[in-house]
Amino acid sequence: MVPDFRHSPQRVLSRRWILLFALAVGWTLRFVPAAEAGYLDLAWDAPYTNTDGTSLTDLASYRVYAGPSSASCPGSSYQVVSSPTASPVSGDVINYQLTGLNAGTTYSVRVTAVDTGGSESACSNVASGAAKTDTPGTDTTPPSGSLTVKSNAANTTSTAATLNLTATDSVGVTGYYVSTSSTPPSPTAAGWVAVTPTTSYSGTVAYTLPSGDGTKTVYAWYKDAAGNVSATASDSILLDQTAPSNGTLTATAGNAQVSLSWSGFSDGGSGLASANPYKLVFSTGGTPAASCTSGTQLLLGSATSFTHTGLTNGTTYAYRVCAFDNAGNTSTGATASATASAVDTTAPAAVTDLSGPTPALSWTAVS
Repeated sequence: MVPDFRHSPQRVLSRRWILLFALAVGWTLRFVPAAEAGYLDLAWDAPYTNTDGTSLTDLASYRVYAGPSSASCPGSSYQVVSSPTASPVSGDVINYQLTGLNAGTTYSVRVTAVDTGGSESACSNVASGAAKTDTPGTDTTPPSGSLTVKSNAANTTSTAATLNLTATDSVGVTGYYVSTSSTPPSPTAAGWVAVTPTTSYSGTVAYTLPSGDGTKTVYAWYKDAAGNVSATASDSILLDQTAPSNGTLTATAGNAQVSLSWSGFSDGGSGLASANPYKLVFSTGGTPAASCTSGTQLLLGSATSFTHTGLTNGTTYAYRVCAFDNAGNTSTGATASATASAVDTTAPAAVTDLSGPTPALSWTAVS
């Protein structure tokens, strides 16, 4: 019979969870080999639905109950294990190293799940095992891990970054340490962030990069329960918060058209965008706004000239061309304007009635 934990039916966790606990089918608590004295390594399948069949989206933690003769579950004595996600999915496995045990003593263990409202599930099946008698610290193999900043992006315009952390350890990763200093931390240094012990860890961490344009390198380390610290993992990203510098734009009017060309745009940070570095816009009601945030777009690409055709002669057209860099910054833009006008192709009339002075003639008679 499943115990009643005095919670409303709407808040009691998964009926699947309860049945699997009661029948020990599919959702099974089990032991995996450990290598340290006074420890038991546990693994269990995370629940992923509520008792009403809806998806579990507010899982907060687990409670691990253990005793040398029986696991009093539920009870007042337990270890809390934070859930790595509030919304588990089928197949998620939780690994946890139960510590503080007497080496060689056989313990019974049961686990429950707790949501953010404090509702506790039914107890799992009982798993029993003897705490390992190996001397703590015989695990001398450190975890191995990696780090990427903003999913390995080359550039960013913001100091707000996301770190992607991954690490593995044959016994269990227990914490990570991130810094902009390349000096490895000791296993007892302040700044370590504890994680639920697991042989395969992955996590996403919000991180603020140092201010100021330039390359920023972030370093990460991982440790296990024996105090082994991993080799340094690192990744770099270019912080570029400076827009490209403007060049010049030339507009030459013609019959129902304006010919445009531009040059001189540059960027000393991430460089002008390798794809679509220029945007050209126009307006007849005044100059388009800075950074080309208004106006009608004529071009987005890498060309440095454009002929605007189909215009109304006598109308003045105002243009702005802006440049983008690889980080996504936009220049304020260069401007020019021109009035479309018809070309006079009528030849002048022919010259007529040409006249000029007639020279006087004179001679002397010869006798």
